[in-house]
Amino acid sequence: MAVLLSTLALVALAMIGMAGGVLLGGRPLAGSCGGQGCGTCDDCPRKGGVGARDEA
Repeated sequence: MAVLLSTLALVALAMIGMAGGVLLGGRPLAGSCGGQGCGTCDDCPRKGGVGARDEA
């Protein structure tokens, strides 16, 4: 039982540490390229790829 509680405490500390890094990092969370509409970053309209609209 002590091993289980120690493991849960260690995992909880790791999660708290990662959450603190995100909060103190200063950058907003951002999605990645890809998904259902894009094959690669070069194709992604959000990243200025081939499918991007001209903003002239």
